[in-house]
Parts: sequence; structure tokens; C-alpha cells
Amino acid sequence: ICNEALVVFFFFLKTWNMTRNKIPAEVRFGGADELLGYIKKSIVRCSKIGTDDIFFKIYGEYRIGLKKYAQMLMQHLPETVSQSSSTYNLREKTFTENDLVTTCIIVNTGDYISDVLPGLESRLRSSLSSEYEKKIDLSELKERVFDETALKSLEVLSSNIGNKIGVMLSHDLPECRKWNEVQKTDDQSSFIAKFKEILNKDIVLVHLLTVVHYHSYFDSQITKQIIPRYAMAIFKCRRINEEGAHQLQIDTQLLKAALLDLPKLGIEESEALKEYSDVPCLYKANGNTPEVKISPSYKSYVNKEMGKIEGMLKTIAARYEKLEMLAVTFQSVVDKGSHQDLRRIAELRGLRQKEVDTVVNAYNKMVPVQDQGKPLIATEATQPDLLKKMIGKLTG
Repeated sequence: ICNEALVVFFFFLKTWNMTRNKIPAEVRFGGADELLGYIKKSIVRCSKIGTDDIFFKIYGEYRIGLKKYAQMLMQHLPETVSQSSSTYNLREKTFTENDLVTTCIIVNTGDYISDVLPGLESRLRSSLSSEYEKKIDLSELKERVFDETALKSLEVLSSNIGNKIGVMLSHDLPECRKWNEVQKTDDQSSFIAKFKEILNKDIVLVHLLTVVHYHSYFDSQITKQIIPRYAMAIFKCRRINEEGAHQLQIDTQLLKAALLDLPKLGIEESEALKEYSDVPCLYKANGNTPEVKISPSYKSYVNKEMGKIEGMLKTIAARYEKLEMLAVTFQSVVDKGSHQDLRRIAELRGLRQKEVDTVVNAYNKMVPVQDQGKPLIATEATQPDLLKKMIGKLTG
């Protein structure tokens, strides 16, 4: 039986769509172990009875089988919904817990095979003469196929969880109160509680199930999904009065604190973690709980990007006698802010179009357009379908 036939056999035999109560103890697909075991046994047999020429041809079959298996992993990833999709479509394409678990296991399976390949390459080389030994190279399969499979799977996780949070913010933030009629501030708005609820479920589960050295990449990707969606949700409000802006300042501080603590979720003890006591945990396999080290770059990104939103809210909350003072305030609290954001802020304040233009023109004189930074919400282009792109690379 050749490797390709074996992989097709795995396709029909194995359970690809995983559920929380059926997670393997190794938190990876068993088919990977069976495929690698088959290859290792085949190497032993061929080294005893085959010539170098035959052995090298079989090595080509190993590559085909491994590449086919990676392709199958990618085919079983849930669909990635781009941010340019409508809210309706995002609600229709719910990213379920089963989808999350399956994707995490694909991450680990890709990572596991990637780790095994260097040893497999050494075993193959030691079984061949020097003439053929130099032709054995599995580095492309490691770096361009299985490492990339793991990374693309993490992008699927971050995109879909980010979309789930984005849909909630887009609906709940503008609708949770009449922002132009706020009389006094509360401890927090209701959307903050829902935001933390999603983090305490999805992020905790991802951190429990995925290989630890991928956590920082995932955390940075999901944060880059969340912050623009939060800004977008604020801009969806029709009007925001002074007290409404003060309330959003309180909410923004809470959301920023949650993002800064996000890398700790599922690692440090918490009430949320207790709910997942039945889930196999990769980082506890060796009996040690890793120390959470939040990178300076992660903290810097969160503080910088959330600082822009904080500056925007300070501008909305500011009192002014002349329209130009709104531009002055924006310049003082947002470093090289975009006039596009200031235009949105002026509209949220309820200014008429002519007044909005006056504010924007005043700001552009203080900070020329070419010196301004990117707007909080950039013009969105349709994102490429990561899944189809990756499968194309594997089959090409």
C-alpha cells in the first residue's frame, strides 16, 4: 500500500470534526502518528531488502503522502469569514466550539509532524549511500507545508473568534444605551460583560489546547482583529454626548485591561479555567505550568492602538466654544491622527456638514495630510481566502 492510498484511507476512517468530549489525550489527530509510524516501518523494511535507487523512489512516495495529509488538514479547517462580510453573513456562519476544538487540533498536528520531520530525514539519510544521502531533504515540507499549516490554522482561529467578537460589538455597543442621552456613568456597559465572556470561553480553550510556543502569535493576531472592530462599533453610534463619551472612556479602560491580560487566560488560575477541567491541557503534560511572559511589543501595540481610541473619546467629550478648538483638542490627544477620524468624531458630536468641514480644514492646516497617520478604520479590501490559497500551494 502506497502512502497516498494510506492517506485516503485515513480520510474516510478518522474523525476529523472534533468535540470537546472527544479530544485525544495527545491533542492531535491520531492519523498523524499512524502515517509516521507506517513510514518508519517502511524505512526499516526497505533498508533491508531494497536498493538505493528503489529506496529513493519510495522516499518520493513519503513526500507525496505527507503533503497529501497536510492538504487534508487544511481542507478540514472551518471557513474563514473576512471582515468585509456583512453582519448578517457573520451571524449565519457561527464559529462553534467544535470548530474551535478541531482547528486547535489541526494546529498541533501540523506542529507535531513538523517537529518529527528532521529526525525522519536523518533516519532516511543514514539508510542510504552518500550518493543519495545528499538528495534527501524534508526541510521544505517542514517549513513550507506543516509549519505553514499550523500558522494558517492559527489565523483561522483568530479571524473567526475576532469576527464573533466584532459582530457582538457591532450590535451590542451602539444598542446597549442611548449614547446621546446619557446622564450619568456606570461601572461598565453591558457589552463589556459579553466581551469578557467570549474571552473566558474561546481564548481560554485555545490556550489550553494549542502548543504554548504559538500562544504569543495567536494573541497578537486576535488583538489586531479586536481593536479595529471596537473602533468601528463606536463609529456606528449615531450621536454621543459628553457623558456618553465619559462612559465609553470607562468601558475602553476595561476593554484595554482585558486585552493586556489576554495572554494569561487559560494559563493562570481563574474561575473561567475551572469550567474546562475536563479538557486535556498541553502545557500541563509535563507537570509544569509555564510562566506567562507578556512581550513588550504586545503591551506596546495594545497601549498604542487603544490610546488612539482613548484620544478619540477625549475629543468627543471635550467642551469647546469655537469649532477650531475641536481640532486643537484632537491634535493634542492623538499623535498625528487622521482627519478621517476627526471627521467621524465631529459627526458623532452632531455637527452639521459645513461645521464638520470647518473642523477638518482647521486640523489639516495644523497637521498636513501627508504627515497624518492611518485612520482607525482603514478602507477594507476583501481579504484573500487563506484556506483556498494554502490548499492551492499544497496541490501545486
